[in-house]
Amino acid sequence: MINTVTTLDPIAMLDAGLSIIPIKKGTKAPAGAWKQQQTQPPSAEEVAAWQAQGFDAYGIVCGAISGGLEIIDIDDNAHL
Repeated sequence: MINTVTTLDPIAMLDAGLSIIPIKKGTKAPAGAWKQQQTQPPSAEEVAAWQAQGFDAYGIVCGAISGGLEIIDIDDNAHL
């Protein structure tokens, strides 16, 4: 599952022990393959490259790679 976070600095997310991936603008879809981030978080250099490419939203890869993180995502379809 991918959850989008736009209010945190991606380096702070890495420092907090979260594995992240860039998200396509205006979506919840990953910007590319993310299989590697399921077992190994990206490096600070990879995140810097994503930022240089203009990515400003990141998804958190839940589960063991992010300290067992689980997220419940509830959408209010009336506001979509």
